[in-house]
Order: sequence, then structure tokens, then C-alpha cells
Amino acid sequence: MATANKLNELTVFGFQYIRWGSRLFITGLCLQLVPLFHYARGSSDRPADADPPVSDEFLEEIVLWFGCPAEMAAQIVMFGGLILFVFGFCYSLISRYSSREVTAKERLALKLCVIGLVAETLSTALLYQIFESLQPNFYFQIIEPHRTIWVVAQLLSFLVYFVGTVLALGSIKGEVKPLLEGA
Repeated sequence: MATANKLNELTVFGFQYIRWGSRLFITGLCLQLVPLFHYARGSSDRPADADPPVSDEFLEEIVLWFGCPAEMAAQIVMFGGLILFVFGFCYSLISRYSSREVTAKERLALKLCVIGLVAETLSTALLYQIFESLQPNFYFQIIEPHRTIWVVAQLLSFLVYFVGTVLALGSIKGEVKPLLEGA
């Protein structure tokens, strides 16, 4: 019977990044279904005037790029999950050359990344439902301050993720640089 290799702490930490990255990537893919349902609902056999109209201000703004309210969050969560997956792969590779312990800064980086992406998903969905119940069609009619609050909540969530990404990249770079200089 073969003995199982014991994984070092960096390898396990890399796998945590991979696990969270995979989960969040799949969440982002699922969020991609929201625009599909949104457009399918609009193209059903209901009368054309059944959906609330889109305002001229909406058509003039950059928000048109995100024609469905879930699109921006879907992209951020999906690509954020991929980046976490890459970080996990980097930590797994680094663990082949180092058996050091994971630092508190590295653990904080993972937590910030995950919290930011989960908050991105939740703030998008929850605030959209709240503001839509208060003022129907707030997203497409540019009803303030609801839409601004909704977008700022997504921005803050992304910034939490971004800070975690910067911390993680700093740790990975600090570990890889000596390896490259020794090669």
C-alpha cells in the first residue's frame, strides 16, 4: 500500500484559492443566465408595451453596455473567479519550491477576494430587488438616487476584491522573484 504524500501548507492554500475560484466562476456563469432570461422574457409573445420603456438617458449612457442589470456583476464574478483560480495555481507551483507557512497577509488577501466577489453578487441581486420594488424600472429609467446607490455598492464590493487581488499579487511576486533570480 502506497503512503499518501502530505501536502504542505502552501499547496493546501493554493487549493483553497482554486476551490473558491471555481465556485465563483460557476456563480458568474449562472449569473450569465439572467440576461438570457431577461431578453427571452422581452421577446416572448407578450405585447410589446408589456415591459416598461427604456428612457433616452439610459440609451445615452455607458450603462447601455450592461443592458441587463446582472451583466456587470456576472462579468466581475466570472473573471474574478478565474483570477482566483490562477492565484491558486501559482501558490501550488510555489509550494514545490518552498515549504513555508502561509502568512496572515496572504490569508487576508483570500478573504478579501472572496468577500468582495460574494458581496458583488449579493449587492447586485438584493439591492436590485429592493429598489425595483420601491421604484419599478429604476435601472432603465435612471431613477436617482436608487441607481447610484446600486452602482456604488457594486463598486465598493469590487474594490474589496481588488485590494485582496493586490495583496495576493504582492505575495506571489515576492515569492517568485527570488526563484527567477536564482535560475
